[in-house]
Amino acid sequence: MKFLTATALLSVIMAVPALAAPLDQTQVERIVAASDRTDEDRTLDQSRQPARALLFMQVEAGDRVLDMFSGGGYYAELLSRAVGPEGRVIAQNPPGPAAGEEFQDMIAARDFGGRLANVGSMNIDFMNMRLAPSSINAALFHLTYHDLYFTSAEFGLPTSEPQEVLAELHRGLRPGGTVTVIDHVGAGDEPRADVSATHRIRPEVVKNDFMRAGFALVAEEIWFDNPDDDYDQTVFAEGLRGKTDRFALRFAKAGDPNAPTEVDMPEQQVPENGEGSCDASKVEDLIDKVPDEELRQGALATSGARTLRVHDVDQPVTMDFRADRLNLVLDPDSGAIVRVSCG
Repeated sequence: MKFLTATALLSVIMAVPALAAPLDQTQVERIVAASDRTDEDRTLDQSRQPARALLFMQVEAGDRVLDMFSGGGYYAELLSRAVGPEGRVIAQNPPGPAAGEEFQDMIAARDFGGRLANVGSMNIDFMNMRLAPSSINAALFHLTYHDLYFTSAEFGLPTSEPQEVLAELHRGLRPGGTVTVIDHVGAGDEPRADVSATHRIRPEVVKNDFMRAGFALVAEEIWFDNPDDDYDQTVFAEGLRGKTDRFALRFAKAGDPNAPTEVDMPEQQVPENGEGSCDASKVEDLIDKVPDEELRQGALATSGARTLRVHDVDQPVTMDFRADRLNLVLDPDSGAIVRVSCG
C-alpha cells in the first residue's frame, strides 16, 4: 500500500492529457460486473448505483481523479478500473477517520499501489490539501460533500471552510475539469447545524458554494427519490440508511465547453498564487469588531499579508487562492467581522 503526502502528490500526478472519450454504458456495466469485486461491494451497488455514477461523472480512460473522503475505497476501486493503467486515482481521507482500525483493515484489503496499482492514498485534512495546478481531470464527493460543514472531535474531523477547499480544487483541476457531488437531500438553511443533526445538505447550498468558487453547474439529476424520506431525520436512522433522497450535481471549472459563457474564462486569466505569507491566527482577536481603515491597515501588518479582501458572508467573491491575502468576512447586518482567513 502506498501513501502520498500532499507534496508527493505534486510530482506523482503528471500532466498528461487524456485522449479517450467518456466511458459508455457497456464499459461501465462491465466494470461493475467484474468477477473479482467483493461481495461487500456488490451489496452496496443497489443503493450507490455505481454504473450510473461513472456515466454521470463522464470519466475517461487516462484521467487523474481525486476521490474526496474516499472512506473504505469503494469508489476508488471502481475509478481505478475506469481510468485504466494510464490514469491515476487519489483516495483522500482525513487522518482522523483514517487512523481507525476498521478503516485501515478496509484500505489494506484494497491494496492500493499493489492490487490497485494506479491508486494512492492521501490521508490529509480537507484544509491542508495542496494540489499541483491543473493536475487532475475530476473529483468526486460521494455522500461526503456535507462533511465540509461537519466538525467532530469524536471522529477526528476539524472545522473546514468549504470555499477554501473548493478554491484548492479549482486550482488543481485542469481547464474543463469537473467535480461531481452526490449527497443526501436536506431542507435546512444552516448547513453546519443541519449537517451536525442529520448529515444532509440542501442542493441549493452546494450550488451556491460552487458558483462562488468559479464553477458552473453543467449536469443535475434527482439521484434517488423516496417519498417517505423525512429530511428532519438523520441519514443513519433505522430503516432509512441507503434509502434517503439524494441529488447529483456536476460542476465544471472555467474552460469547459459545456459551461455558460459567463464563467468560460481562459486559464491564464485565473489569478495565480500570491507570493508571501499570511497568518490569520494573529488577527483572530478582530472577530466581532467593525473594520475601519486603521483596523484594516493594522490587520495587514499583524498578519503579514500583502493584500486584504473584505466582504460580507453571502457576497460572491472570486475563489482564487492567494497565500499573501487576508480575508475579513463580515456580518451584512452589523458590519462586524465574523471570520478571518488567509487565501
